[in-house]
Amino acid sequence: MTEVCLAQSTTPQGASALVQPYPSATMKRIIRPFLALAALLIAVGLTGCADGLTGVDEAPGPVQSHQQGKLRHAHLLDRAVRPAPATTGFDKDGNALQTEATTDSTVGLIIGTREPSFDSYKLFRRYKLFRRYEYQNVFYGLAVEVPVGELGSLLEYLELLPGIAWVEPDVLISHEEGSVRLLNDDSPVTPWGIERIGAASTPAPNLADVDLYVLDSGVRTDDLALVSETDFTDPAQVGADPHGYHVAGTAAALQNDRYVVGGAPGVRVHSIKVLNPHGGTPMSQIIAGVEHLIRQRQANPDRPMVANFSLGADMGTTDYNALDRAVQAAIDARITVVVAAGNDGIDASTVSPAHVADAITVGAYDQADQFASFSNHGPVVDILAPGVDILSLAFNATGTTTKGLMSGTSMAAPHVAAAAAQYLARYPEATPQQVRQALVAGGQAVILGTPANTTRTTVYVGDAAPAPSDATAPISGSDKDAWFEISPNRLINRLF
Repeated sequence: MTEVCLAQSTTPQGASALVQPYPSATMKRIIRPFLALAALLIAVGLTGCADGLTGVDEAPGPVQSHQQGKLRHAHLLDRAVRPAPATTGFDKDGNALQTEATTDSTVGLIIGTREPSFDSYKLFRRYKLFRRYEYQNVFYGLAVEVPVGELGSLLEYLELLPGIAWVEPDVLISHEEGSVRLLNDDSPVTPWGIERIGAASTPAPNLADVDLYVLDSGVRTDDLALVSETDFTDPAQVGADPHGYHVAGTAAALQNDRYVVGGAPGVRVHSIKVLNPHGGTPMSQIIAGVEHLIRQRQANPDRPMVANFSLGADMGTTDYNALDRAVQAAIDARITVVVAAGNDGIDASTVSPAHVADAITVGAYDQADQFASFSNHGPVVDILAPGVDILSLAFNATGTTTKGLMSGTSMAAPHVAAAAAQYLARYPEATPQQVRQALVAGGQAVILGTPANTTRTTVYVGDAAPAPSDATAPISGSDKDAWFEISPNRLINRLF
């Protein structure tokens, strides 16, 4: 693991398309072998899905990714193709894993194993695989990249291995907000969102015993109680992206005489940098961050923990994927997880990890209490928060800390993460389900213009949220728990 370095987002303001990680010349190099890949998959009978290898944007509606042998979500394979890796991957402890370099385009795969002792070296002896990560806590498995020309043979071989439970494409996950609009001064300001949720007028509890983990593009030390930084990104990539710093500021900026104040000032901030400088990263890299998060819970079993995920992607299916399993595993470890709903203006039921049943999924609204047109919606959205023209921490081209405006559900989520941290400071034994129920029960159902089957409730900390109850029934009006009642981490042994 390396020192944190941040990256500059290049997505235009308000854009909702996924970040394109490769230049056009590279994409041409990818497309040629991918045509052969498509033909190969058809030949070995592993596609099977109605949309074959088309992108999810071309599908007429949500795709039900029926499992083809051990291969899950075959419709996402085209989003897992990438140039050959230029650096080594890392194991669960962040140590470099040396692997023979390849020259062909590769396909990223996440492989679930039945036991932690699975001998993966038999795969590396047989194929020219690039090992990215190993997992022991989110699930048993590993992430690899395979040359396009060897994919069909590898998938056939994995079908024969009894120790392999499932295989999935390692697709790109991103945040989708545009570039920050800078305000180059350090005068103290209370952002409108912090006022709207009641955090500015309500004395915050002692937050020194609550940990907030920000899985994003990295943060800085200015104006935050930053206690740890862990970096899973490629050190060869350069640039700086203020997205994670902006998110952390909204949740946790200190109450002082400069910049902004956050919703939970003084909460202990831990940065887990998983987003690459272009604002997106392979799913496997984010899962590695969740693996690290769960290890922190194991090392500190009694500390209240909140994790903010202002990232995601539309997968075109309600079926769980490896990232969803990892997020649910964190929740099962008693970590309260807050997730941005996404900015495509669609039903969030197909968005990962927003559709995870026990996460707190957050949509956005503006200063007029109007639901934001870009915000994803639907019954999987648990609660709403300010997400338009949000003022928070940023930095300029010279690296100087300043203030900046950004919009998106990424900005809404940390308002709720702050509320969760405040609640856990008062009730440190509360479970993630109890935190979610309390925030919804303590919210205000006043937001206008929400789409059908979408909550009107904004998070609000101006009134004391109810104490935890023993009941953990699904939140009224939400069907998140109805369509997935068993955590995917426990479900693996039930399905395979």
